[in-house]
Amino acid sequence: IPNPSNQMAVEDIKQVQEVIAREGKQLVYAHYNLIVAMDAQKDMQKVTNHLENIFSRQGIHISKRAYNQLELFVASFPGNVYRLNQDYDRFLTLSDAALCLMYKERQTHGDDTPVKCYYTDRQGVPMPIDTTGKEGKIKYTNNSNFFVLGPSGSGKSFFMNTVVRQYYEQNTDVVIVDTGDSYEGLCSYFGGTYISYSKEKPISMNPFKVTETEYLQNFGEKKNFLMSLIFLIFKGSQQPTKIEQYIIERTIIEYYREYFTPFEGFSEEEKKELHQTLVIAAKSNGEYEKYEEELQARNGTGSYDVTEEERAKYERNSRLSEKLQAVVDDAASTEGEKNAARNQLQRLTPEIVEGKFLEKIEREIAKREQQRKSLRVRELSFNSYYEFARQRIP
Repeated sequence: IPNPSNQMAVEDIKQVQEVIAREGKQLVYAHYNLIVAMDAQKDMQKVTNHLENIFSRQGIHISKRAYNQLELFVASFPGNVYRLNQDYDRFLTLSDAALCLMYKERQTHGDDTPVKCYYTDRQGVPMPIDTTGKEGKIKYTNNSNFFVLGPSGSGKSFFMNTVVRQYYEQNTDVVIVDTGDSYEGLCSYFGGTYISYSKEKPISMNPFKVTETEYLQNFGEKKNFLMSLIFLIFKGSQQPTKIEQYIIERTIIEYYREYFTPFEGFSEEEKKELHQTLVIAAKSNGEYEKYEEELQARNGTGSYDVTEEERAKYERNSRLSEKLQAVVDDAASTEGEKNAARNQLQRLTPEIVEGKFLEKIEREIAKREQQRKSLRVRELSFNSYYEFARQRIP
């Protein structure tokens, strides 16, 4: 009975002979070695250990010769490979294969990646491959696009089907653009969503639709996408200014906040903070003094007579107010000094004007509260965002 191993060897030899005859290949003797040259005073062991570690990471185990160094050194000269032992140190192979390391010289390792596609190496050993190029421990690229090239019948569809199957088995979302309804049955079998369209019924999308889970966990990415989309519609190819970016970002944040957590009114703490902010702003920008003058002109001296003593006190308070405001605006002032100056600013006005002005502040707070309540978002869509932005942007 013929030995099966001999028959396989005969078939391999015939295949090589056919390749040589058909493609004009050339048979050559090949040998691979590595020669290290260094000063005699340096430690050779460190260098060899370093080389062993580097090759070991690639699955290549090098051997250090201790008996024929001279033979290897002389054989490393160009054209001197014939000096090597033909039965042990060199082998016969095709010329194009001899130009690179043979695949059996190393044990190939797969990619360390959470998204794995298993394929076999040349020895038939399965190994994980990171087909995206960016999910593994080693980042080959930040762009995961790729395409499959091959002639008709070469297995492009078969290969991509194996990729899709392995992605699906790892609970990965898979989107397929199907031009011939080939995947409609599979999509239905696995409970997927199959979207078809025509000229009469084109595909539409709502980019503003966000689930509560997405809003709580990944809103930043969605916000950036919507900002890019809005500026593309609003500005085209022009770059938005920083103030435009800030305004649109704030409207998007407030838009979704009104939808998921509708505004029901200011809390007591919020009213207190807003009240203090409005009072300080009015006293800082001169609005308070303007209101005081209007109130005095409307009431006349009959209802509110200003004595010389009160006038002198008012002038002192005005000068002090300017100094305190300078402290608030001074970047060199500490936060404690600014807070003390703000608190003192609120106590520098006559009680009669202060009381009436505080009533105006309360009306302003109530007005703002009513405006916030009117900005109710009942559905997420481009139209509702547009109406919200029109009311929100001054």
